[in-house]
Amino acid sequence: MTRRHFLGVSAVATARLLLPSSLQASTNPAARPQLKIPRWRGFNLTELAGGKRGQRFRRSDFDWVAERGFNFARLPCSYYA
Repeated sequence: MTRRHFLGVSAVATARLLLPSSLQASTNPAARPQLKIPRWRGFNLTELAGGKRGQRFRRSDFDWVAERGFNFARLPCSYYA
């Protein structure tokens, strides 16, 4: 056994002894808490992606997106215009 391996095993054993059992990782995947990921439904508003001057986002576009149940809008823009 090398010194590095001994130190690693000792550190893990000490951590398992000192940490409360509630903080230790469970080996049962069903016992782990599942992260709740939000359900994102988005829409692309592409008025400014074409690079044409004088284009603007309209309030009616955002209202239309919200009426249909989308909860975010992606706004791709062209910086060349």
